[in-house]
Amino acid sequence: MTEPFYMVQLELDLPALFRLERRLRLPLCGLDAGYLVHCQLRELFGKEAPKPFFVTPDEFASGRDSKRGRGTATRTSHRKHRRRLLVLGYVDGDEETLIDHARRFASPGAFSALVADSVRTKPMPDGWPVGLELAFEVRICPVIRKARGNARHDKGDELDAFLHRLPESDDESVTFTREDVYRDWLQRRLEAGGTTLLQTQMIRFQLARVLRRNHAAKRVGKWLLRPDATFRGALRVEDPRAFQHLLRRGIGRHRAFGLGMLLLRPRP
Repeated sequence: MTEPFYMVQLELDLPALFRLERRLRLPLCGLDAGYLVHCQLRELFGKEAPKPFFVTPDEFASGRDSKRGRGTATRTSHRKHRRRLLVLGYVDGDEETLIDHARRFASPGAFSALVADSVRTKPMPDGWPVGLELAFEVRICPVIRKARGNARHDKGDELDAFLHRLPESDDESVTFTREDVYRDWLQRRLEAGGTTLLQTQMIRFQLARVLRRNHAAKRVGKWLLRPDATFRGALRVEDPRAFQHLLRRGIGRHRAFGLGMLLLRPRP
């Protein structure tokens, strides 16, 4: 038996998110949705904020374009849709806990970004049958942290798993692809989480330019280039306790920025 947790669904108001962007003096160009949503969720819920979480980047991008006067929707319903961002995540507290924290501690500006009555939670199962087969989707950042430094990288640096696997020399015999490497990366983490990977396919990939800030008193931002891949597939539960922990924790790095959340559904 593991500690209970919940899936949360909520909506954020896009214009309020862009006001937060300006208030925090974040770059107005090129900022990824995951980072801005992370900042907003922390302002709303503090340590109770969803982690990991999932957000649809296309909605963020289209809303930003509309804000700048490009791609203006021609239908009222479409414009309304673009003004909201749907977020899913895993949390320890239920919706009353989340809303109570936001009402007590969030600033009026931060609270205005939360679409009224949009917060909903459901308790996740406290157990999964051994042998249960599930379909999944997950957006990951497949990186390897360097255990040792060298002339090119410091200890602890993150390196794209694909680049990490490439030989140092120009070896023309390399036959693996990014998808092969990222699938292996994902499979190892799923197996460590008490599952067997049955099948999977990379459905989306980009090298994403992301902003990360340190935790010093005077926070300094740094732009990084990171792999961003989405996989769909099927898995089988082998160890329910380990699988429960995997779900709650998420997969890989940057889980607080919209990556690593396993989305499940029945396998067809």
